[in-house]
Order: sequence, then C-alpha cells, then structure tokens
Amino acid sequence: MTKHRVFSGPGFALAQELGDAADGGQVLLSHDAWLNLRHSMCDAGFPQVEQLGMYKLEAWPAPLWIYQVGPHRMSLEMA
Repeated sequence: MTKHRVFSGPGFALAQELGDAADGGQVLLSHDAWLNLRHSMCDAGFPQVEQLGMYKLEAWPAPLWIYQVGPHRMSLEMA
C-alpha cells in the first residue's frame, strides 16, 4: 500500500479542468472560488481579477462564470 493521497470528486474535477484550460502561467477561478477569495484580496496584494465570461465545462453540469487573476495594475506600470 502506498501512502499518497488520492484526490477526487466534483470540486477536484472542476479545478483540474480549469487548470487544463488555462494557458501557461494563467490563473483561472470559478465564480464560487472568487466569492470565497474576494475578501482576501488585501492579503494577496490586490491582484487584478477579470471576468472572462460564462463557460460550460465537462466537470460541471451548468455553465460557470470564469475569472482570470493577474498582477496588480500598479505593479505592471512600475515594471
């Protein structure tokens, strides 16, 4: 018996599909994830969150709002 964890379930399948849909370095969030994280943006350095639109993913029965997370605009201007 190996001692590694096996993750499964609808939440994991959704996270995996979002990760697979993202381009290299791109961070995508579902609407539920955004609702849970939006009050912690100060702790994350106020990243820019952009709504990309509603998409139908295989792992979820209904279309979902998808968001993209990027660096804070100020940090981009200072670079």
